[in-house]
Amino acid sequence: MILNRDLEDLRKIKGKQEGRFVLARDPKYNRIVLEQKLADILVSPEINSERDNIKFLSSGINGIMARIASKNKIAIGIDFNLLRKDNNLGQKLARIRQNIKLVRKARGNLAITGFRDIIGARALLTCLGASSEQARKAISF
Repeated sequence: MILNRDLEDLRKIKGKQEGRFVLARDPKYNRIVLEQKLADILVSPEINSERDNIKFLSSGINGIMARIASKNKIAIGIDFNLLRKDNNLGQKLARIRQNIKLVRKARGNLAITGFRDIIGARALLTCLGASSEQARKAISF
């Protein structure tokens, strides 16, 4: 997983590696990564999301970013290891659920990492709103 904040380093790595996992940062960074195809999987965009509004959960991506990711064949990733370490589990699961809805509407791909049990991971994704086909593809990604 690439944890670098500098976009120039990501641009240098762009053509050299397959299966690039980039940890998401702020929404501007995420959008540049998606538009310029600097990653194959954008992992956990819900981590550094801003404050929630009354009518909208700030989940790190929006509908436009989900469509860009779908068009550029970039998967939105969920890291269960980061989810286990978090104290606000309910809030993170709500944000992940919103991201799953956005990706499903844009017909994009999901990817999950850090799961212990395939059946449990598939069940969690289905409970959060992913289709059975989307959950199957996310596990085999």
